[in-house]
Amino acid sequence: MKGYNIKVRLKNFKPITWRDLIIPSNITFKGLHEIIQIIMGFDNSHLYDFSFKDSRYNIIDFETNEDQFLAFDSDSVCINKFFDNYKKIGYTYNYFYMWDMTIEIKGEVDFNKDYPEFIRFKGNNLIDDSYEINNIISSISKKFGNPNEIDAEKVNEFLIEKIQYNPEQTQNVLKELNLRKVSGKILEESDEVFNKIYEEKKKFKKFLHDASISKKGLSNEKIEKKETDYQSKLF
Repeated sequence: MKGYNIKVRLKNFKPITWRDLIIPSNITFKGLHEIIQIIMGFDNSHLYDFSFKDSRYNIIDFETNEDQFLAFDSDSVCINKFFDNYKKIGYTYNYFYMWDMTIEIKGEVDFNKDYPEFIRFKGNNLIDDSYEINNIISSISKKFGNPNEIDAEKVNEFLIEKIQYNPEQTQNVLKELNLRKVSGKILEESDEVFNKIYEEKKKFKKFLHDASISKKGLSNEKIEKKETDYQSKLF
């Protein structure tokens, strides 16, 4: 059985934060998203997407994201189609705070486990967003009384417990993760869909480019109609 050694690195962030691990080769991108949530200490409560350097593909979660135009569902696409052809993949989580990461595919390995194997890390967990801070303060309030009287040391204790990285605990959680597998048949069927969407996407981009340089310009109504036409062809 094949696996991939990957490094997930947070972009434009100090201190430097990354996670190194091995993952099975036949999992979906949604499974990969769930893995990243665990190894970074997130709460899996926001939208996300995977992106690629050539902008050919965009992979999102159809269950939570309504903006599905020219995108693929993360729960039905296997990672190996892409990991065999790309050195790096982009991952963005939480569109308000924009946690941008790079997934570096370091290489293939022989791997006989059906769960990820954590190897090494740098940097602590991350706080998802300000709502999480409010929840922490609320938890402290319930335990220690009036929030206005909370001792700073007690707040720090809660925050340290939240972000302090624990590799053993992380590995235990990864073992319990129920990753959805994707068969080769789905991949074969996906190829035709990928190519169709890519060709239509090129046509749509050319249409917008031609409209931008024409003297007449293009109304929003015409652009929306053209986009609707493309969507009807694809879906």
